[in-house]
Amino acid sequence: MARHFKPNISGFSNPKPEQLKMARLARGLSVTDLSGLIGVTKQAISQYENGKSVPSAETLSKLIQVLKFPASFFMAPIKSSKHEPVTFFRSLKSATQKARGMQSVRSDFLEWTFNYLSKYLEFPPLNLPKISEDILQNPSDDDIEEIAALVRKHWGIGEGPISNVILLMEKNGIIMGNSQSIDEKLDAFSEMRDRPFIVLGDNKKSAARARFNAAHELGHMILHTWIPKEELDEVLLKRIEREANLFAGAFLLPRSTFGNEVMSSSLEHFIDLKRRWKVSIQAMIYRCSELGILTENQVLYLRKQISARKMNKKEPLDDVLEREQPTIMKRSIKMLVEHKVLTPEEIVDNLCLPSEEIQELFNIEKGFFNDFNNVVPLRLIKTIDTNAN
Repeated sequence: MARHFKPNISGFSNPKPEQLKMARLARGLSVTDLSGLIGVTKQAISQYENGKSVPSAETLSKLIQVLKFPASFFMAPIKSSKHEPVTFFRSLKSATQKARGMQSVRSDFLEWTFNYLSKYLEFPPLNLPKISEDILQNPSDDDIEEIAALVRKHWGIGEGPISNVILLMEKNGIIMGNSQSIDEKLDAFSEMRDRPFIVLGDNKKSAARARFNAAHELGHMILHTWIPKEELDEVLLKRIEREANLFAGAFLLPRSTFGNEVMSSSLEHFIDLKRRWKVSIQAMIYRCSELGILTENQVLYLRKQISARKMNKKEPLDDVLEREQPTIMKRSIKMLVEHKVLTPEEIVDNLCLPSEEIQELFNIEKGFFNDFNNVVPLRLIKTIDTNAN
């Protein structure tokens, strides 16, 4: 007969209401979904999450099993940012509320992990240029071009192609993670807390698209963090999405240099440019249209070619250019383990997060937290003589 695991919750205090809700959102469940899975009313779930009622030990045990979070997650005094940040979602209009809820809580996981690791390691300080809020409240297209150029100058990277956008952002104090469970229509999202936290989406997307998504989120972190959460309506959302796209194009493809390299309106020429600049052909064509390098007829002709060659979703070089990955958090965790400052088990226990969440968020190979101590340690005593018979 199959035996069902029951978590040991003896000795735990009452669960934190906000963390019950976070675990539900992380799993993409509605209140109705969760109530059906654990056999209580949806009113009961709502009361647990707003602190008006406390789940019984049996119900809490079911919650832990269904949500697949450790019991410590629901009890730990985990602190988030004091303020309520605006979350900027790439492709927000097409993303579902469920997808947005699933990913918003991962900003908390990212921040918690960063705060925990900061007790042991010194991370790069945040290094963003200061820009007048008067300009940010209603920037012109030329303002955004100049701001993108200012960021490049501030970071000392010149005006050529950026070799690794994500590494550059991490070097300047931006904390980044991955989420493979992110909705396919939701490429990335970001929040400004004490510093920017950015989560990138599906690793299956092209390297060029991922770079543009990262630059788009950087645009939000520079241009839009002054916006109060309650003011983010549909009209303002449309405006800031356009501004972030303009920033990303200007940041990745500077007007002063990229424009001088566009020598032809042939698709083959744009494939060569993609190899050098690591930006999608479609984004480069759009950039050329913005800068007046190509006429409307030339742009239309290129788009028809792209459609005829079925390049709308998969372009040449998408399988060749290497996908850039966030590395600083992964390296931090591995450094602490390799230098025997902490064990994998201590990291998981102290973060109070499922090991699978940590692995996905920081692109750590599966099994790292489980397999690290599943090997008998051996020490080489003497060198084997390979010439011996």
